[in-house]
Amino acid sequence: MIEPWKDLLQLRAWWPAAPTINRREATRVALGAALGLFIAGGLSMLSGLGGLGTPGLVAPLGASAVLVFGVPSSPLAQPWSVVGGNTISSLAAVAVMHLVPQMLPAAALAAGLAIALMIALRCLHPPGGASALLMTVNGNADPRAALVPVLINALLLTAMAYG
Repeated sequence: MIEPWKDLLQLRAWWPAAPTINRREATRVALGAALGLFIAGGLSMLSGLGGLGTPGLVAPLGASAVLVFGVPSSPLAQPWSVVGGNTISSLAAVAVMHLVPQMLPAAALAAGLAIALMIALRCLHPPGGASALLMTVNGNADPRAALVPVLINALLLTAMAYG
């Protein structure tokens, strides 16, 4: 006999525990991230650093903002992790794209190489994997794009969070 309600009860085990963060802290994290991203993107755009066919703000920085404002004491959220992880991963993607012309294998190899480099250089930062994918999926093989806006965004966001 099939008992579908038992399957539903088993799904409850996947539901996360209630957060231990209070409303004031949650508001601080959300507003800090929003303001940090706004300022980092705005300064990049105002200074003309969004050139080279790239936007003034790159998407992986949204995930970086979650880490630096939400769990700032995490090893994954430290300044070197944010700056090094995003920038090194973008540079890894550029290198892979020069060797592998097809997007899907290049994206997979870029992410794998980015992770290996971040571990070796002690700057593991999960959004770095997204930076590698972003560069590859966008087909941006220009190493300057890893510096402008990726490096600039990471530096500015880190300054907003820890400055």
